[in-house]
Amino acid sequence: MKELDRYVNEKEPWNLYKQTDLKTNNQQLTTVLNSLFYGIEEIIKWIAPFVPVKAEVAKKYAERVKNGEISKDEKLNLFPRITAHIPNSTDVE
Repeated sequence: MKELDRYVNEKEPWNLYKQTDLKTNNQQLTTVLNSLFYGIEEIIKWIAPFVPVKAEVAKKYAERVKNGEISKDEKLNLFPRITAHIPNSTDVE
C-alpha cells in the first residue's frame, strides 16, 4: 500500500487530468489509472482473509467501476466513521 501511495504522489493523476491537452497525456493518464486500479484490486485480495465480507463488497464495487456502472457521486464506504457523543461535565446531572 505504501508503494501505491508513493506512486499516486509521484504521478499526480489529478494534474494529468487537469492539463489542457488531454489528447497528448491521455495515454499517460490511462496508464497511471490502470496501474492504480490494479493495485487496488490486489489490496482487495490481500484483505479478503481478514475481512471477507468487506472484501467482497469492495470486489463487487470494483467490478461495477470496470463496467462503468458507478455514478460520479457514488462512493464505496467500507468502514463508515463512527461518531459517538462523549458527555462533558454539563451533560451530567
